[in-house]
Amino acid sequence: MSPRLSRSWARFGNSRCSQFMRDPISPQAVSKTQEEQAMRPTDELDGNVTAPCAMGSVIDSTLEDVAEEERPDDALTCPLLDTPIHFDDCKLCRRRGWVHSSDISAYLGPSRVPCLSCGGEDGEESGGPVTWTCTSCLGTWFMPTSLLVRFDLTKYPFYDRDWRNVNVSGQDLRGATFDHCDFTDAIFDGTDLTNTTFKECQFAGANPEAASSLEGTVFQVTGLSAEQRVACAARGAAVEDLDDEEDD
Repeated sequence: MSPRLSRSWARFGNSRCSQFMRDPISPQAVSKTQEEQAMRPTDELDGNVTAPCAMGSVIDSTLEDVAEEERPDDALTCPLLDTPIHFDDCKLCRRRGWVHSSDISAYLGPSRVPCLSCGGEDGEESGGPVTWTCTSCLGTWFMPTSLLVRFDLTKYPFYDRDWRNVNVSGQDLRGATFDHCDFTDAIFDGTDLTNTTFKECQFAGANPEAASSLEGTVFQVTGLSAEQRVACAARGAAVEDLDDEEDD
């Protein structure tokens, strides 16, 4: 900048400062300005002010009420609170940080199977020194049946697992191996059991004959009726009744 321009800007700045110093702001003007600023968020809006809802910044009063709800004595700390998927909009606790046992049941749903994520250990490894609650079963050991599709069921055999009363209708269990597992009263309506092996498993009250496919399925089980064994064999399954062997 040239010396002439520098002197011009200096004179302009000095003149503005002098004017500011000569024209003091009245207390009434300050009071009015502060009053207007205080009124803007809550008082009646004029034509020049945009309502918060029009800017998408309205706070959900329902969530605020839930977050401020007093914690009952029988409440449980939200199982997801210590996990990396817990956010302010947690669908389980809804920002409260606590839940009822019924909330956990509703979140997991009525149809559950032994958790394949934590293996019944309650927690998941983070890859470091931290372990947090299993996000699949919420520490209950049983995850929603719908999560079976996330796992490769043929990778490892399932040994001595409790599958009593499970409803695996429509699920894909192809190629899985179950060893000494209890499937008492399990429901197999439309389940794909192609090449699935059941070794020394309990099937009392179960209906494997209702599976969508039994091609190559191996049953070395107890609890099936004679009619069920015949029906399974007719659809391509190899059936060995361990009850008969015990009688012998």
